[in-house]
Amino acid sequence: MIDNSAYKLAQQAKDHSDWMSNFEEKRRNEIDQHQKEKSFTDEILALKNRNQELENLLSRPLKQIAQEHPAFKNNYEALIEAQNEILADWILGQKAYRETAMQLGLQLGKTPEEIKNQFSQNVNAVLENKTEHGNNASSSKTLSENAAAIIAIRKKDGKM
Repeated sequence: MIDNSAYKLAQQAKDHSDWMSNFEEKRRNEIDQHQKEKSFTDEILALKNRNQELENLLSRPLKQIAQEHPAFKNNYEALIEAQNEILADWILGQKAYRETAMQLGLQLGKTPEEIKNQFSQNVNAVLENKTEHGNNASSSKTLSENAAAIIAIRKKDGKM
């Protein structure tokens, strides 16, 4: 017959060993979890810092960004070139229309001053959406959005 106290002592030692193993495993899991959370916290902090850096970068003028970032510079220069081409084409069209209007007005016997007055009246008609041939400001989103400001400037300058 086995001594009951020795059996109990062995059982207590086994229970203690199991408890220690469970405790150590639980502690390792807690440490792993803490390290993961710290890693996530560090990653979140790094992302917040990067976000702030990008916000600071994007709050600066595009020309300044282009001077400091060569990869952006090529895209910026291409954009400026395209905008300048569009603007130049628009200016060309405006000058050609003005030249044509002046030629036609003179052919009809009007003076340059009468033609300029008619032009000013037509500008006002466009801004006020009162043209005879559908050339109203409301037909252009950009012009429509800025018409009120243009009207205010023209009134201030005595052109309306």
